[in-house]
Amino acid sequence: MCIIAVAYQVNSDWPLLAIANRDEFHDRPSAPLSQWEDCPDVIAGRDIEAGGTWLGVTHSGRLAAVSNVRRVEGAPVPDGSRGVLVLDYLNNGLLPTDEAAQLIRPFNLITVGPAGPIFLTNRPRSRRQVLKRGIHVFSNGALNDHWPKTRRLKSALAGRISSSAPLDLTGLFDELAPETAASCSADPIEESIFVLGPTYGTRCSTVLGVDASGAGKIVERSFGPTGEFLGESSGAFAWPTPPC
Repeated sequence: MCIIAVAYQVNSDWPLLAIANRDEFHDRPSAPLSQWEDCPDVIAGRDIEAGGTWLGVTHSGRLAAVSNVRRVEGAPVPDGSRGVLVLDYLNNGLLPTDEAAQLIRPFNLITVGPAGPIFLTNRPRSRRQVLKRGIHVFSNGALNDHWPKTRRLKSALAGRISSSAPLDLTGLFDELAPETAASCSADPIEESIFVLGPTYGTRCSTVLGVDASGAGKIVERSFGPTGEFLGESSGAFAWPTPPC
């Protein structure tokens, strides 16, 4: 699971905004957001098990984030790590070929760089789509799927952006915060922005913004199985060409 929203060229003060929740098994080892010593251009959290990341940004003007895609019962599942896709783009600006995408576990990937935002998926088939100005939200289904949680997050982000009050970047964490459990008649995968669970759930929330001058900030907050706050980390970067 996971949910990611990107607002591109919607707000003149913040031409690039991204907010996301990462859902994962609580016992999967991860390192919090930092500037990587072995890849000094990268600011991201780190999946210790596979070596990649779920969301990151670079000082050279690249952003990437990935989610899994709901599995179709009986469909074969490749072994390739999704986090490698994010790292390949952050490090080298590389996007997977259609052939390579089929070797990766089911994924949705969004990248933002000199060519603007691009969405890629390998389910139900490999597809690449150049995105236009707007707010784009995806989780474990198709881009801009009308799931309850994607609708709510898109509406909440749109409301924040259109408000007459100055946008508070860290205030966007409120839209990603722990929620009550979905009703028994609902699908929790499609319903809950923040997932609570003793073995699997939301591990961290991230907000990122690039202002009109190209100054960028990324902040990550980590959480435990009951939604308890575990810590915060942040980084600053300069986007070479302001995305506006």
